[in-house]
Amino acid sequence: MSEELKKEATTQDKSDEPAKVEEAEAQVDESAEETSEASSEQSELVQLQADYDELSDRFIRTQAEMQNLQRRHKRDKEATLKFRAQALAKDIIPAIDNLERALQTEVDTTSAENFKKGVQMVLDSLQAALKQNNIEQVEALGKPFDPAVHEAVAQIPASEGQESGEVIEVLEKGYTLHDRVLRAAKVVVAE
Repeated sequence: MSEELKKEATTQDKSDEPAKVEEAEAQVDESAEETSEASSEQSELVQLQADYDELSDRFIRTQAEMQNLQRRHKRDKEATLKFRAQALAKDIIPAIDNLERALQTEVDTTSAENFKKGVQMVLDSLQAALKQNNIEQVEALGKPFDPAVHEAVAQIPASEGQESGEVIEVLEKGYTLHDRVLRAAKVVVAE
């Protein structure tokens, strides 16, 4: 009987072997699936992190661009306010030149003298309005020639007491608005 038990045990061991092999294969498959799932989850996590980083970068850049646009708009608005009188001044300056020329004419009657006084009052009020809007005449006579604000129309030899490059005559006054030249002064310069 012992031989029969041995055979039966051996047969049972042999019949258990395929079950053990299947169980081991199932464990390997489960392990591979878990590894595959973990790998898939890991790659998905990496992709999500990359997407987050890209969106975060785009958000920061968009914020910076918005701040730059706001600064540029503010600067443009300030410049517009600062130089708002420029177009009007350019139109009025020739009228001022004409009034100054009218005042240079000689008059011999009382009525003409009174008329000249009226022209002087108009000229004074226009010049005051320009000054209120930060429009200034360019200092030229007796000053060194500055090509930024002067336009040399002629050069003549320097006489005694004059230096080379000095403005000796102003043919047409120049004007500035803040730091911007509206019209350069037309001048004669000593050589």
